[in-house]
Amino acid sequence: MAYNIEDEIACVNETQKCTFRLVNGSVLASIGIIGLFLSLSVMYSLIWRIKLPLSQNTFVLSVSASDLLIAIVAIIRGLGIISKDYIGGPHEQDGTDFNVWCVMFTILANSTWNAVVLVLVPLTLDRFVAVVFPMKYKQLINKTTSKLMVIASWLPVIGLFFHDIITIAIEHLTV
Repeated sequence: MAYNIEDEIACVNETQKCTFRLVNGSVLASIGIIGLFLSLSVMYSLIWRIKLPLSQNTFVLSVSASDLLIAIVAIIRGLGIISKDYIGGPHEQDGTDFNVWCVMFTILANSTWNAVVLVLVPLTLDRFVAVVFPMKYKQLINKTTSKLMVIASWLPVIGLFFHDIITIAIEHLTV
């Protein structure tokens, strides 16, 4: 059999793709694991150790929960890049067009994106009140209003999460 340079190039390209996928996935999963531990440590510190004013505590806890979701998505996606057998990986379809793991990962990723954006609203509103109404800040942003703002920012995330699940269930169960 004669030496074929195209076969050699194809082999090298496939090896480079696998190496790149392994490094890329490992870095993403590692960042996710670091983020997971840092978010959990912030949450632990705020709940049991550090006694900040409640409104600040509430906002930072909300952002930490959002960061925790990002870390989980990064870990899952990183493992999916390393191996196509993991959740979120570049799957080959197995003859069906409904892959439960891919759908679950997509719903989690969408919910995380919604959380990241919506969790910033109370923080922005808090800073706005602090800058524009500095003398009335303590009256306007108290324990009750800070809790209400955080709850109001997470309710759409939870609602959209269940909306995605119901929509996908209806699409695939009625077919």
